[in-house]
Formats: sequence, C-alpha cells, structure tokens
Amino acid sequence: LGRADLLGLKISNNNLSKSLHKILMNFSIEEKHPGFIRHSEGRLSRRITSEVIKSVENEQKSFIQYPIANEDRSIGARLSGEITLKNLSSKIIQHPTTISLSGSAGQSFGAFIRDGINLKLTGNANDYVAKGMAGGSITIIPQGRKMKGAYHAAGNTILYGATGGQLFIAGTVGQRFGVRNSGAIGVVEGCSAHGAEYMTGGTLIVLGSIGFNFGAGMTGGKAIVLNTQKNFKQYISETAPEYKSLTDIDKLELKTLLEVHIEKTKSETALNILKKYDNWDNMFAVFGGIAEVDKDVVNKKPENVKALD
Repeated sequence: LGRADLLGLKISNNNLSKSLHKILMNFSIEEKHPGFIRHSEGRLSRRITSEVIKSVENEQKSFIQYPIANEDRSIGARLSGEITLKNLSSKIIQHPTTISLSGSAGQSFGAFIRDGINLKLTGNANDYVAKGMAGGSITIIPQGRKMKGAYHAAGNTILYGATGGQLFIAGTVGQRFGVRNSGAIGVVEGCSAHGAEYMTGGTLIVLGSIGFNFGAGMTGGKAIVLNTQKNFKQYISETAPEYKSLTDIDKLELKTLLEVHIEKTKSETALNILKKYDNWDNMFAVFGGIAEVDKDVVNKKPENVKALD
C-alpha cells in the first residue's frame, strides 16, 4: 500500500481485441433517447450579457425578452460578473435593465445579481433562485393560466446567502426558503420545511402555510408569516426567536411589501387575503413575526438604573 513503484502491468493470456472488436467498431448512441444531458453551453446567458452590456455602455436602459428552458442555468450571474469586470456598476444603476423570460428556468435563476438588474420570469424555476443575490429584483408569476389552489413556482433553497435585492414569487416554494439570508427581501405564498433557517438579516414574508422547523438557528432579520394553518406554532422551530404579534413597524413593512407584491405579480393569493379580511387591521391580526432581538439593545444598561456594584 502506497508503493506505486512496485505496481506493474498484469499480463493476460486472453486476447480481448477480437472479442471487443465488434463492439468498439459498431458503437453508436441512440439519438432518440440520449443517455446524457444536453447543456445549452450558456448561449442564452451570453446573449443577454452582450445585449445589456452594450446598452449600459451606450448609457441606455434596456428591455429584453427571451424564452427560457431548464437547461438555461444561472441566468444573471454572468451579466453581474461582466458588469463588475468592466466597472459598469454605477452606470447600470443609472441605466437599469429589465429581462423578461418565459418558460421553466434552470438552476440558480438570478444568482448573484446586483442593483440595476431586474428579472421577470413568467413560468417556474428550479432550485437556488436568487442564490447570493446582492441587489436588483426578481419576479416570478404563473404562466398563461389561472391556478386552482397553490401554484408551486420555484424549488428549494431560495435566497440562499442573499445580501440584498427583492424577490416576489406568486406561488409556493420548496424547502429552506431564505436559508442564510442576510439582507434580501423575499415574498412568497407558502414554503416547505426549514424556512428562514440560519437567517441573519433581511425580511421574509410568507402569505401561506409553512413547513416544520421554521426559523431554526435564526440570529437576525425578520420573518412575517400568515398564521391561519392548523397547529401553526408547531411548525416554528424550538431554536427560533419567539413568535409575536406584529409591531407597528412590522405592519407598515407588511402593508408596503404586500402592495408591491400585488403590483408586480397580480397575485390572486394576496388579493384574496385582502378581500377576506376586509381591512388592514383585520389582516394584521392573522399575521405574526419572528425576529432576533438586537443583542446590543438587550445588553445596554438603562440610563435611569444605577449599577448594584
């Protein structure tokens, strides 16, 4: 073991060339059902990047439309990288781009996008939407038809490690929504298990049911959640901050983001919530929030209390 100098070729008396000859010479792939995955080689991403960069360099806003398929991955990441590489960060904020796509987006849709980049997807997306998002906005809405009940719009691990930007999804998402979010805003209409896990900043709003273990390991930020599902509090993690009624600041934030969500997505779910509860005060009563209390505030000694020592 470990003595490569002692290794040698094992000589066999079997002549394999004859028995393998027919297989090697007649090898073919059945194109009708290929046994491998075809990738797009980033063609859509390169096309989008080229068009947007040209517009930004010419100091023009841009609006781009394309179909998208699930082989188109990490849309937005290449563009963000090129913007940084070419020192166009301030220019794209002054001359933002809107990229409108329709279809089923591949993994990591909107990953690492920055301010000035606005993605709108009509359809659905796979896992890791808005991964590492630093700015800009992402909107996902159902494609072409009204859905009865919840519409599952995106996969798992949405907003993973995001530091900024805004995400509005007119539908439900999978597990680990907002995991390690540290600054982004995200509005969805339901999520599976482990939502807001290890969250350190930002704001999440869930306009529907949540899965178990919500808020596990959360040390910062805020999550505002509709609390009408049966045994709601059982879904909040034991390690999550305490679930409380909304503060006045929470109410203002919920109202503002709900209005933006409706404006961007025309969400039937959000509109139905408003209709059902008739007015804002009634609606606020069915929402609650969990937020990690600022430890500096907790540890600060009140000015009117003298030290015992």
